[in-house]
Amino acid sequence: MTEIEAKKVIQLIAAEYPNEYKGMERVQMQSKAALWAELFEDTPVEAVLAAVKTYIATDTSGFGPKIGQLRDIIFRAAEKNNPSGMLSEADAVKALRKAVANSGYHADEEFDRLPEPVKDIIGSPMALRSYGLMEASEFDGIILSQFRRQYRESLTGYREEAKTPGRTEAALAESVKQLLGDREMREDFIARLGKGAD
Repeated sequence: MTEIEAKKVIQLIAAEYPNEYKGMERVQMQSKAALWAELFEDTPVEAVLAAVKTYIATDTSGFGPKIGQLRDIIFRAAEKNNPSGMLSEADAVKALRKAVANSGYHADEEFDRLPEPVKDIIGSPMALRSYGLMEASEFDGIILSQFRRQYRESLTGYREEAKTPGRTEAALAESVKQLLGDREMREDFIARLGKGAD
C-alpha cells in the first residue's frame, strides 16, 4: 500500500469515526499515512480496505481500528483461504504417532518424512526410536502431552511472526543482532533487565 492509498484508507476510517480525527492537522495526517504505508507495504490496498470494512461492520466499541487489528483481520482471512501449511495439532500428533509406530528399524526415514515443525520439536531420529520403545501409556501420557504443548506454542509463535510486516521484523532482528554483538550494550541491557526484575 502506498502513502496515497493509505490516506484514502484513513479517510474511510475518519468518515466512520470522525471524533478520532477531529482537529488532525495535515502534518499529523501525513505522518499517519506514512506509518500506515510502511506497516502495510506488503499488503494490497484492497485487502486493507476489506479489513477496514470488516472491522466497521463488526465493531461495537465505537473506536476506529488500529494497524494491528487490521493486520489480524487480514491474516485470519488469508489463513482461512490459504492455510500456512502448518498442520493442526491433531494432524501433527497423527504424523508423530505414525512415525513412532514405524521407528524400530526405520527411524531415520520416518524422521525425514515428518513435517519441519514436528521435526523441530522431536529433535532427532533417536528420539523417535526411544518413543517406540516406551510403554504406550507413557508415550500417550507424558510425551504427547509435552508435544502438544510445544506444538501449540510453535503455532502461536508462527502466527505472531506471520502478522509482523517483513521490513519491521527485519529491522527488529538487526537491532537485536547489533545489541547482542556489542558487548558493552549487551551487558548494559542485561544489567537493566536485572534491575527491572527487582
